[in-house]
Amino acid sequence: MFYLEFLSNELFLELFEYLSSIDLVQSFFNINHRFNNLIYIHLQTHYLDFQSCTKTQFDFLCQQILPSITNHVVSLRLSDDDNTPEQIARFFSYNLSFSHFTHLKSLSIHQIYSFDSLQSIINQLPQLIHLTYLNLTRYYIIFNEIYDIHIIDRIRTLSKLTHCNLDITRDSDCCFCTPSIQTASIQYLSIPYLECTVQQLIQFLHHLRHLYFLNAHVYDRSNDFESISTRKYFSIKILHLQFDGSFESLKILLQTFPNLSKLRIVIKSGFFNGYQWQNLIETYLSNLIILQFKMSCSFPYEHQLNEILESFSSSFWIEQHQWFVQCYWSQSNIFPLIHIYTLPYIFEDFTYLETNQTNSTTTKFYSFDHVKNLYSTSISFTNSSITDRNLSKIRYLYLTSHLDDLLNSFQIQFTRLEILKLVFFDQIADQTLRNLQDFLSQLPRLHTLIYSTWSKDNRFPSSLIHPSIRQLDLRGSMIFYTSQDCQNLIQSSIGQQCQILFINIQEQIDIIHLLNHLEHLRVLIVKCYSLTNWLEQNLPTTCTISNSNQEIRIWIR
Repeated sequence: MFYLEFLSNELFLELFEYLSSIDLVQSFFNINHRFNNLIYIHLQTHYLDFQSCTKTQFDFLCQQILPSITNHVVSLRLSDDDNTPEQIARFFSYNLSFSHFTHLKSLSIHQIYSFDSLQSIINQLPQLIHLTYLNLTRYYIIFNEIYDIHIIDRIRTLSKLTHCNLDITRDSDCCFCTPSIQTASIQYLSIPYLECTVQQLIQFLHHLRHLYFLNAHVYDRSNDFESISTRKYFSIKILHLQFDGSFESLKILLQTFPNLSKLRIVIKSGFFNGYQWQNLIETYLSNLIILQFKMSCSFPYEHQLNEILESFSSSFWIEQHQWFVQCYWSQSNIFPLIHIYTLPYIFEDFTYLETNQTNSTTTKFYSFDHVKNLYSTSISFTNSSITDRNLSKIRYLYLTSHLDDLLNSFQIQFTRLEILKLVFFDQIADQTLRNLQDFLSQLPRLHTLIYSTWSKDNRFPSSLIHPSIRQLDLRGSMIFYTSQDCQNLIQSSIGQQCQILFINIQEQIDIIHLLNHLEHLRVLIVKCYSLTNWLEQNLPTTCTISNSNQEIRIWIR
């Protein structure tokens, strides 16, 4: 007879690797003292991650288990995303506080819609005296300088913090704030959406003496550079930069980073030629080893493309550094849009241009296996050199315009595709629907379908079948679904397996019908006028209801 407890501790810890921390704690905690100790060991190296847990799991853990293990939790992740709306507020409602997590070293907060939740988090940050990693991502709150200062004041109290990611957006009319005292501990800082000028960023960096990595966004259209001090040099070795400004402003910024060994830069609306780059690098960035850039601009004449490539074809580029460049452009526009990027292409997003052409400073083959998000509006995909590239790691695919042609033209196997967004401008023909079904059958990992239409007659086709779709987004326009549309969805295969649903509806009562008849539905995000009070009166008290951007987010189970 086999007894589970005869297994060694080492084997149990290895088996735990195949379980989420949430499932592990829920299943094994308090079985006995040995299992509790094994869980404590596991939590030393793994997140306690609530980002995708069910409401039932979350409520049970917060009430029954979490108070007993808080001092063993080293990494914690909370989220208000569409899988778990209002989770953070619910977390604090159980009288849980960061002060209970006495050994917490890593805190990740994902998607916050509420100022109250944000305030609770910010105010409690000073209690995390051992925190080394702070990640605040995808905020749906527009910040101003008051909140900037408030957050930075709290972060400055974290004396052991080394990694800080502030993925937040600030009101464009507000000034970028700078701290008044030094923050010595931070080595890795990411502020990709906190737009600032060159001068503001330099002033900000004065207070970060040991910074090694920086991810920032600079917008600077000023021509006044005399007041900017370049006497201060910073220790940064890796720089990721979103940049919108002149070459002169870029030069002033980069000369403050003489130790820079890796530069990754995206210039969305501008172009600097190879001669400019070469002069800048030879003059100020003698330690640069890795250069990765992507630039986009418009050129009225095709012959200029040869001039562009020639500027990146000197011995400095080809022989000394082996930095190769590719141009990618559309011939269909009067003023063609041109993308210029280094090879290999290391960015996650790629936009496929209609009637595109490519040219490069090398004949060597480079795959596009870093691309995860592909956007396509082209009707000539089969004629593109891009189809010869390795795009097998695509996770997100956006398709619009001439869908019949697109669905029939793909030579890429989207075996890892997880999210598909379809945009229809015209009424869906029967053949289009058949092509779509055939395409879906080739996507084994698809879990999210986003169906957008701008035709009043285009409701979601309930006949579509796909066994792994769990999230369905039917918003995409101002079309509001009728009671009959909701009934069709309830009777459909995808509707019955759906766990997260986004939909605009005409009748309030249809919310109740959806909740009662979609047995696997965990979260409903719905838009319907004058809805909140009615829902509070008609839904079970176990449902969590929040209102954001005229949408009602309901966490059901």
